[in-house]
Amino acid sequence: KEFFSTIVSSDDVEYNKPAPDPYLLALKELGFTSSDCIAIEDTENGILSAISANIRCVGVSSDMSKYQDLSKASKIFKNIQEATKWIAGNYNLGAL
Repeated sequence: KEFFSTIVSSDDVEYNKPAPDPYLLALKELGFTSSDCIAIEDTENGILSAISANIRCVGVSSDMSKYQDLSKASKIFKNIQEATKWIAGNYNLGAL
């Protein structure tokens, strides 16, 4: 909790992923628009949720998600380090 100003879980919304509700609530609580954000997801339902909330989404594969369909993500990465490096380089964020 010390690293996050807002945490949204399935308990906070009526409809969980793949519905957009978790992302829409997070956007509202943070005061952001969907164009301000990029989602990092490792499941098909997470990707569908982000896309439904009009948030650009990248997929990150892992051993736990190797059977998930990440194909609807804007880009797919082999690990979180690869994803954060790409995001930082493409969104002028410096090192994450």
